[in-house]
Amino acid sequence: MEAVSFRYPDGQPALHEVSLEIPAGGAVGILGSNGAGKSTLMLHLNGLLRGSGTVRIGDLLITERTLAAVRSRVGLVFQNPDDQLFMPTVADDVAFGPRHQGCKPGLVEERVRQALRAVGADALMARPPHHLSLGQKKRVALATVLAMDCEVLVLDEPTSGLDPRGRRELTRLLASLPQTRVISTHDLEFTLELCEQVVVLHEGRVVAQGPTRAVLADGDLMERTGLEIPHSLRHSHEE
Repeated sequence: MEAVSFRYPDGQPALHEVSLEIPAGGAVGILGSNGAGKSTLMLHLNGLLRGSGTVRIGDLLITERTLAAVRSRVGLVFQNPDDQLFMPTVADDVAFGPRHQGCKPGLVEERVRQALRAVGADALMARPPHHLSLGQKKRVALATVLAMDCEVLVLDEPTSGLDPRGRRELTRLLASLPQTRVISTHDLEFTLELCEQVVVLHEGRVVAQGPTRAVLADGDLMERTGLEIPHSLRHSHEE
């Protein structure tokens, strides 16, 4: 992203001159208190929102003309999986993206199987999504974008609402994926476990970017941006 600014139609500014670079294949946390601009930033990564400045995915500049190509490269996983799952069965939901991309039926089936296997949900294929637990729904929502063969996964609050076991399983799963992962979250312990780098947003501006432990251990920065040093880091500081 280079010098990206965005203002909502009601005049509310959300991003100010945001510039950042995310390395391919890594996991990067986007952090900030409520209203910092995290969700607005995420929606710029596949062109759902477009402000001033430029956004590139690899060598592809996001423009009106490249939106379809960008959206097959960048998969967005919403915080609430019910916003993503709307078909009669899990298999139908996961097949929706590849079908829409024009894949042939045999390839669609193969993509569905691979994506559900990758998230450990192959047994759910025939189930109606609304009968699943929240943890299962989150896995299936992730499978819907994996099936589109995306290079970049953009996840909004992936651990919200999960119990400790579901959270652990999701952390393991996300750590095992080869795609570039951009994760907006309030869960700083999860960020420590998963992300090599973090970007801290405050009032729509990037106020810090760097290695996760170093950034999250900065007490002044955490205080100023309405965040807190994660418990596990505070503990090691005191020692």
